[in-house]
Amino acid sequence: MPGDIIGEPQFSGYDTYFVGHIGIVGPNLQVYEVIKGGPSKFSSVESFVSRFDNPVGVYRPNGATSADMANAAYWASTHYTDVDSYVIDGNLSSLNWNYCSKFVWQAYFFGSNFNIGVFPYTFEQDGMHMWLRGTVTPGWILDHSTRITTTTY
Repeated sequence: MPGDIIGEPQFSGYDTYFVGHIGIVGPNLQVYEVIKGGPSKFSSVESFVSRFDNPVGVYRPNGATSADMANAAYWASTHYTDVDSYVIDGNLSSLNWNYCSKFVWQAYFFGSNFNIGVFPYTFEQDGMHMWLRGTVTPGWILDHSTRITTTTY
């Protein structure tokens, strides 16, 4: 379903460093993700899942409505090309430096005005610029979501 979150919270063999990897299902039922070593991209669910050693979960954020999910899915599908580099940074307002769970959080926050798990971000200001600060992990996103199924291909 558009807006579903797919992935795993722990290392499972692909693009996960040590904290897992997640993507978001778009309105076209493709998985949008930010990956290390390459541009952000989208792929079929089958292709996404096939890169993992372990079964992959499909999750829905607790408290999100179907409209929240649809809006987040649309946001992801229209903003994934704005990501320039895979960088784990704490600026939650920035799209160009991004990573997997930050991108999924942004899709919900900016696409639906829905803060998954009420993530405890802070505001920082530099002159006239203000941004959101925090580092959101796949574990945070998935801990505040309900696993609806497990899939392997």
